[in-house]
Amino acid sequence: MAYERRIKIDYSISDIYRAYKKSTKNPIEESKFKLIAYELNKRISDIIITKSFEYRIPHGLGFLRIKKKKIKFRLYEGKIDLNKNIIDWKATWDYWYTQYPGLGQAEIKKIKGKKVFFQTNDHTGGEVMRWYWDRRIAHVKNVLIYSFKPVKGGLANGLHTGRLGLNKWITSDDKDNEYYL
Repeated sequence: MAYERRIKIDYSISDIYRAYKKSTKNPIEESKFKLIAYELNKRISDIIITKSFEYRIPHGLGFLRIKKKKIKFRLYEGKIDLNKNIIDWKATWDYWYTQYPGLGQAEIKKIKGKKVFFQTNDHTGGEVMRWYWDRRIAHVKNVLIYSFKPVKGGLANGLHTGRLGLNKWITSDDKDNEYYL
């Protein structure tokens, strides 16, 4: 037996299709609807990433864009605050493997007080780029309880989508656009 929530908080493309089917006299089939929706979202994502486009979400739900932010190392009681800074896990694990040769990942994790390395993003001038949902103009009650989490995505068919697509674009030689604060 599948678990049913009392209040549905997540909606899938199938839920959107059902609403579309009810509101249309001659609806297209679900597989075509999904194909069109996925392709449209991929293309919008690619334009947001590669052209610094600010997408206005229909029905007054705000804007979707990439926002850049300068990295600031935060201190708490004289020490670097590990909760606020972005750890460079690749550099950190490479260092730990050289410091603790012969130990596996599980044993290294148990060691307390290890040195960690933080991302400095020298390739972007010390800035971090993130997906940002600007909901200041959103016409929704209790808008602060909603969140936007981009898909993992990547680079497929020449289109940059989601978090990994943003990363691939920022680190590519083709990047010729700038993002705003």
